[in-house]
Amino acid sequence: MKIIFVIALLFTYLQPAFAGQMYGSFLIGSSRTVDSGNGITESGMSNGLMIGYDVNHYLAIETGYNGLYNSAALSGAGGLANISMSGVELAMLGMWPCNDQFSVFFRLGYGAYASNSSWSGVISGAPYTATNTDSPSGFIYGLGVKYTINKNFDAKFGYNIYNLTGEGSNTITVNNVPTVYTVNGDALIYSIYIAGVTYF
Repeated sequence: MKIIFVIALLFTYLQPAFAGQMYGSFLIGSSRTVDSGNGITESGMSNGLMIGYDVNHYLAIETGYNGLYNSAALSGAGGLANISMSGVELAMLGMWPCNDQFSVFFRLGYGAYASNSSWSGVISGAPYTATNTDSPSGFIYGLGVKYTINKNFDAKFGYNIYNLTGEGSNTITVNNVPTVYTVNGDALIYSIYIAGVTYF
């Protein structure tokens, strides 16, 4: 995550040396996660704020914050689960203009995130609570379309896949007795449909 922050700072301070155009984007979306380690599949909402630099009509670079996942749902054991994940990412956009208003783009990048989860319920008559903290990171792949509204605004619609792995720890408390164990290498796959507005 430190590497991404350093690149983002350099990107911001060195931008005036280039002739391209800066932009800011606000994104919202619907996300779906598959946790292979715990056998969990859930759906939730996502949101993000990006700053970017259009190098030319065919290439852009962007970085920013993305809240990948935020959900409250019933867990497998019949309790309530609250799950959230957010972090920073850096990506390159390759664009192909179809005409003056429409462009198709692909997105390739890398992200580092922090995940927090909590559960509560009853197992075999015994009340329990569980918490999980994780630090997943990995590559981002995406496709989308961009529509130019006017010289100041674009609309974006796309689909991103986040292929992440992470290490963390779980704490499970049953009858007020906590048990802590480490989770290594859980594979997380997030797929997100996004819609957003870009301002130049």
